[in-house]
Formats: sequence, structure tokens, C-alpha cells
Amino acid sequence: MSQVIQGSRGVTDNDVMTTLTLLPSEALLFHETYEQKRLNRVCQSMLEEGVIRNPALAMKLPSGKYLLLDGAHRVMAMKELGCKRLAVQVVRDEWVRLSAWNHLVPKGEWWKSLCCDPSIICVEMRREGRLLAYVKDTEGREVFLYPRARDQRLITHLTAWHRIVSQYQHECIVQRVADGDATRMGEGQILFSYPKYTLDELKWVVENGHLMPAGVTRTVVNGRLLNLNISLDLLQAESVDQRRWEQLQASWARRLRLYTEPVYICEGGGID
Repeated sequence: MSQVIQGSRGVTDNDVMTTLTLLPSEALLFHETYEQKRLNRVCQSMLEEGVIRNPALAMKLPSGKYLLLDGAHRVMAMKELGCKRLAVQVVRDEWVRLSAWNHLVPKGEWWKSLCCDPSIICVEMRREGRLLAYVKDTEGREVFLYPRARDQRLITHLTAWHRIVSQYQHECIVQRVADGDATRMGEGQILFSYPKYTLDELKWVVENGHLMPAGVTRTVVNGRLLNLNISLDLLQAESVDQRRWEQLQASWARRLRLYTEPVYICEGGGID
């Protein structure tokens, strides 16, 4: 269980469960698109297990809506499976650190299309301006991608970024790699390393009606609740069983464990 740590940048054992709530789907604002293959796998997993393992992450905006920080595929799966409400952990700005997911994908014909995209420049040396992506293949070749438009507006960068990710996200399974993690690349694979956005930039994207590409924003939160295994039937019921919900919260609170040392967790079971 991930539940870290004291002070202004996290939550404590006494109040972590107060961050968990049930929200109507219309209260959440997505910040990213989705990958259909990943959504299909998440829906199938939820159906087979009958639970939502980890609640989505969101923060409340001045408008009263909630910015969905992590869990877009889980939220979409819950909606597709008929959930009337969504399990969400609501966190504060100061608990959140944004990083990036890099994408490891098999190289295919889509790479040629990307290199010919008129809105994107592919160069072998780093240049001035905001980088769209740093790309490396298994043979050690490096390419730097930039928007062809010279202006540095966020929307220009965002539009070009979507064109990159859309080239492969529907063609193949995307393996997400945390920024800074060591990566073992298989034959014929290519790694896209993406820049980090700030929380203010993410808010601007959402408040102006835009979306980030799927699976590029990684949210790191002090005090994240994991492995709650929330029953689907609780979320699908026409009305909230408040007594059951409170009993579950009390049960989870008694079974929380705090790990301050790095650990390895094997997610799922059986054979892939």
C-alpha cells in the first residue's frame, strides 16, 4: 500500500481516508485522450475481477469540477460498465508532482509517415526551442522532434504532440516507461522520451477545452491509496449504500500499510 508521508507535501495515517470519495462522472474533467486497446484490457480486467483496484486521482478546481490527474482508462471503463458513481481520491496541488511517461513501441511503417509529417521537424542534433520528443532506437540512432511552427505557444506544441502519439497509439500496444527508469529495448523497438508539463500548464490545457495525448502525463502523489479493490456493484447501484461505504472506509483504514523503502510489486497474477 502506498501511503506517504507527513507534512505539507503529503497526508498522514489519520486523514488519508478522507481523501477518498464517490463522484458523479460529469464532475470529472479529462486531461488526456485514451488508447482503445488499453481501455479494452482495463474493461475486461474489471469484469473478470469485479473490482476497481485503485481509485482515480483528481484535484478540485475553482469551478467546482475535478481535474482527473490519473486513471483516465479506469474512469472510462467504469462508465462503460455502467457505474453510476466513480471512486476518486481527491488530492491537493501541493501533494502533486508531474513527470512524464515515455513510450516504448515497435517500429513500423508509421515511423516513415511521422518523419514526413509537414508540421514536425526531425533532426539529429538538439536545437533551440521546446522539444516535442527525443527518440532512440535499438541501434543507437537518435532523433529530436520539434514543431515546424516557430512560435512557442503551448497550443502549437500540444497540436504537434498529438500528431506524434496518434501515429502509433492505435497501431500497436504502447509500453509506458517512467522518466528516468532504465529501459531494456527489444529488437525493432523505438523509445519516445517526452518532456514534462507543469501543473499550471495542465490546468490551462483542460480549462481551455483541450486534451493531452494519451498516456504521457505521469502523476506522482504523496499519500496515494492503492489496492483497495472497490466492488463494481457498489458503484453500479442506483443509489449509494452509505453504511456499506463507511464500513469499507473503516476497514481499509485499519489495513493501511506505509512503506518508506523502495519495493517491487508484482501486479496481477498468473501468466500474461
